Amino acid sequence: MRVRTINFRMTVNALSDSSSIEYSPVTGVIRSAVLHFPPGVNALCEVFIYHKTKQILPEGRTGITLDDATQTFDINEPVVENDPIKVRVINHDDTWEHTIAVIVIIEEQNG
Repeated sequence: MRVRTINFRMTVNALSDSSSIEYSPVTGVIRSAVLHFPPGVNALCEVFIYHKTKQILPEGRTGITLDDATQTFDINEPVVENDPIKVRVINHDDTWEHTIAVIVIIEEQNG
């Protein structure tokens, strides 16, 4: 089993929404995502992850919001090489920009 990662690091301005798209480097399964929220985010930034147009994290309409935390979330989403993977961050803070890091972990399918 070979594991590949896609790293997203996004700085989002106050009261704005930003997305970043990367493409799966391999065919396999997205097994998990690691989300890092630095101190000071105060649960004001929501994070969503999509495969193509399907939201795969979190379930539901409210994004993941934390403060001063790094958390791993399990995902079990098959992907094909070059499929788009998108991270969207919504910053509800009316004063400060925030930088959020997301690592998507893909287990490569043995061919």
